[in-house]
Amino acid sequence: MTLNFNFIENLKGEPRVSLRAGDVLFEIGDPADSMYFVESGMVRIGTGQFVFEEAGDGTIVGELGIIDGTARSATGWAAVESTLIKVSPDRFFELVRDNPDFALAIMRVIAKRLRIMNRRVFSVESIVKPATEN
Repeated sequence: MTLNFNFIENLKGEPRVSLRAGDVLFEIGDPADSMYFVESGMVRIGTGQFVFEEAGDGTIVGELGIIDGTARSATGWAAVESTLIKVSPDRFFELVRDNPDFALAIMRVIAKRLRIMNRRVFSVESIVKPATEN
């Protein structure tokens, strides 16, 4: 889910991370020490055999752990050669504080992801739901 905001200018001075296809960005359980903006390429987010999202150009990953201060809830790895902008928690909260449109864009991304996961869960539940007994 790409961000519908034009804050890339605000990220100019942030460090870049280059990944080759297959490189792991973070693993489930790792401390959430940063959020990433996918500048180019694609990062897959998932656990085990399940891919929850394929995050391409203009997408963010890793924001949940920064927001709630918990460890990574999934693993992120490069599907193809990728370049990401690494955003520290301090910089993330500065952007949220100084740019209400940025904060709203983050909330929209999270809401959209939640709705997608809800649809997936409900569709799986309908498949595995036991028949009611008469």
